[in-house]
Amino acid sequence: MRKLASKWRSTKAAAFVREFNGTPALEGDWRERFPPRLRSTLILTLAAVTLVAIAVRVPLLGTSFRAPDSGYYLAIGEQIFHGGGYASDLRPPGYSTLLAIFGLFGANSANAAVVLQNLIGMMLPAGVLLVGWRFFNPFVGVTAGFLAAASPLMIAIEQFVLTDYLFSVALFIAVAILAEAVLRIHAGWNAWALLVAAGAMFGLATLFRANGIYGLIAIPIALLVAGPRWRPVLRASAIAVAALVVVIAPWCIHNMVRFDDPNVASEGGLSLYSRAISYDQVPPSADTASGRLALGIYNTADANKEEAVVGTTAYVYNALVEESGQDPIEAANTMGSLATGAILDRPGTYLRDSLQILGRYQGAYYPRTLTGRDGKDQISLATDYLQALDPTREELPDSAFIQGPWRVAQAITQLLFVFSLGGVLLLVLPFLGNRRSRLAASTFLTVGLLGVVGVALTARFELRHGIVFAPLIWILAPAAVSVVAQFLLAIPRRLPRPRMRHATT
Repeated sequence: MRKLASKWRSTKAAAFVREFNGTPALEGDWRERFPPRLRSTLILTLAAVTLVAIAVRVPLLGTSFRAPDSGYYLAIGEQIFHGGGYASDLRPPGYSTLLAIFGLFGANSANAAVVLQNLIGMMLPAGVLLVGWRFFNPFVGVTAGFLAAASPLMIAIEQFVLTDYLFSVALFIAVAILAEAVLRIHAGWNAWALLVAAGAMFGLATLFRANGIYGLIAIPIALLVAGPRWRPVLRASAIAVAALVVVIAPWCIHNMVRFDDPNVASEGGLSLYSRAISYDQVPPSADTASGRLALGIYNTADANKEEAVVGTTAYVYNALVEESGQDPIEAANTMGSLATGAILDRPGTYLRDSLQILGRYQGAYYPRTLTGRDGKDQISLATDYLQALDPTREELPDSAFIQGPWRVAQAITQLLFVFSLGGVLLLVLPFLGNRRSRLAASTFLTVGLLGVVGVALTARFELRHGIVFAPLIWILAPAAVSVVAQFLLAIPRRLPRPRMRHATT
């Protein structure tokens, strides 16, 4: 491997890449990245994407959708300040606590939570624009900011009484802060405050959705991939991970004392069962009483109905609690054991369906049209998803302020998907471009890839699970298109010019 690397470094292609990338000084200060000559442009673009975000969301204010899981958060929220406390540790406390606070002030908890999400959605695009501009270039920032403001995908998480949207926002902020910390570490500056902030934001994300705990692994790997040397990387990782642990520790201690379970959430086994048995349609082993009970419920699914087995997961959980007398934590652990057995018994099926889920997440960012096609484009994907999870709600408002920006954002997404070769070119970002963009891209990609692969391995396909990474993708996709275009344009300038036939000099 070292010989191959040494041979590559000595080639003309490697020399050209080094020349293209260059080694400019890192802009450690945001003010240096936004000089006075660009301030007016920056302010205008920030105002523009914010106005688009407001125009898209105002018609949606007061329109909330409830998925099956929404009932859990609402039920727990109703008990928190009325003597019941947190009656379960099935899921983290963040969203239920937010709902409880709204209820404490007499508001309709569900509607108030979605209005809050819409208000954040009006402000987030400006933040996405700043991050894309800061780490890459103005084109990336403006494109990503507009997509965050206008993409129809956002309604698939923003309008639901669910944790996904707030988790997505917290995760994006955490990754942006971590990327800034990476730049400062490379510049030899003190980055401990940023590392603490990044770890704390990962911790906050975990309190909304338990899979945010993957930050314990993602932070050290991201710092290691982008870090200059292993010793400062270890110190930086320890600081950020410690901050994450401090944020989630009170909840873990609460669970240990009340439920004899130190985990952030006990739903892991239930989620894995839904993925490895229900989604993959691998029958649970009948070697145990619990397995036979689960198999009997599994066999009740309609074999002719697509993904019908997925609906049996909740019935298995309820049966283990009500018929077998297991407490909720034991039931989830039992389902986790059954799922692990299914994975070991049919590893090929598990791997095949994991890749299929990743492909379905990729497909969410492929509108398949520039002009819009009812029932087949990205707008239909998002709106149909809303109706599928909550068929009791009326259709979304038919407003030109919504449909127009959606169609433009969909067309831009289609172009980005095509020009980035379905997202494959995102993988070149750590290797092409100036050092600032390479380091930021390495951080974004590491956290994003670990996150989406982790979801594919531990949970069944759910459109909203892939959309939580959208802010990262909306920055990385135009960045990949931009840097590859610059690289290709630089090649002709590098080629030797042909000599004129009668040239004398």
